[in-house]
Amino acid sequence: MTSLAQQQQMFMSVLLDGDTPMPERWTRRQTAGIAVYRSNYRSALIDALRSIFARTERFVGPEPFRRAAIHHVIVQPPTGWSIDFVGQGFAETCAGLFTKDARVADLAWLEWAMHRAFTAADAEPMDAGRFLVATDRFGAEAWDDLRLTFMPRLAIRKVCHDMKALWTALEQERIEASTPQVVDEHDVLVWREVEQPVFVSVSSAEGRMLRLMRRGGSFGEACASLLGEVREDRIAQEAGRILLGWIRTGVVHRLASGANPFDP
Repeated sequence: MTSLAQQQQMFMSVLLDGDTPMPERWTRRQTAGIAVYRSNYRSALIDALRSIFARTERFVGPEPFRRAAIHHVIVQPPTGWSIDFVGQGFAETCAGLFTKDARVADLAWLEWAMHRAFTAADAEPMDAGRFLVATDRFGAEAWDDLRLTFMPRLAIRKVCHDMKALWTALEQERIEASTPQVVDEHDVLVWREVEQPVFVSVSSAEGRMLRLMRRGGSFGEACASLLGEVREDRIAQEAGRILLGWIRTGVVHRLASGANPFDP
């Protein structure tokens, strides 16, 4: 490692970790200066987190959020070129700190997924007309082997509470944390619709199908994933309904022959 690289590494260690001893050759003025710089640096990161996770802050309250934000920037400082990446892993940080209420981590995940979706690459969703033309001459084998490419940065997470109700309630004001209202396990999908990040709740069966096809699985394999969830004689009908729903909501980009190149 070069002398410059060593100095840069040392500087970042001192900047990020308040317990790192100051270099012996530093003067009192330099030591005082790094304290100010460290404070400004952390304040900028915490402000960025507050901007990205506004609803999470409203939900847990300013002071608990601030403590979580400080913990996050210390143990997981951003490594990307932009301060925008500071939110990476914050949902996991919340999961470790707010262990009594899973809604906190799920809400942080949702806000981060919405934030990432906003800056996703531009892509036009496949509408029903284009899909019908593309599959017009499909036989049974072609349908079985059908693969899809989904919209950039489409995200999915399994939850056990009503995220839409929580999101709406936190739109403007903080709500008092209450006993989580547990609902049947389901999935939340996030993507960008034109210029607006959106999300929707779907069944666990649909979430399983989507995860499989995002990894490059075929429609036939997706249908097979419904075994045990749907009567065998209705699997094709249910899978077709789910597929049509994806087309109508705009989460499908195009037909593909392999895994999703936009998968984050």
